[in-house]
Amino acid sequence: MRENRFRLIFGVMFLCATAMAADDSKLFLSDGPTKEYADKLMLFGQLVGDWDIDYHAYPPDGSKVAAKCEWHWRWGLDGRAVVDSFICPSRTERLTPGAPKREWGITVRYYEPTIDAWRIAFVGPAYNHLDVLTAHKVQDTIVLEGTNADKSLNRWIFSEITPRSFHWRGFKSSDEGKTWSLLEEMFVHRAS
Repeated sequence: MRENRFRLIFGVMFLCATAMAADDSKLFLSDGPTKEYADKLMLFGQLVGDWDIDYHAYPPDGSKVAAKCEWHWRWGLDGRAVVDSFICPSRTERLTPGAPKREWGITVRYYEPTIDAWRIAFVGPAYNHLDVLTAHKVQDTIVLEGTNADKSLNRWIFSEITPRSFHWRGFKSSDEGKTWSLLEEMFVHRAS
């Protein structure tokens, strides 16, 4: 059952990624949210567009990694999903000697009315990442939570959200949520 779920997720992500680069992208991308859940879909729909990122990673060894990245968000799957392509470092910065190896990933987010929450799947092939999370609005933030293959917990937080910027943080817990370590954070601004 779980294997079929992952196959479905990979299939949808592959189609979305292909569509984002293809001339016939209208087959998978949409002009806006479906009317049925338009209000609920704006939780992530407000982020549709192109973004520049100041990215910071904090590996366990105490070192720090910084990069300029890009994030492209679109409506997809008949307006029922928000899909994005995360490119870090940015395509321009990748040409710079010594640029850090990071990720080029894709995320599919869709609202599931039966649980009044979002289901999210992120695939990042450079580091063999597959993150499956559930998201809820918590006051003025969006909190995503999931469990990794090694049973550690993920928590991603979108905060300080405005039409022009937001702050994203990624945490991990290896002790069932008793303590959390900040692994990554991004200061995100709309591309001009």
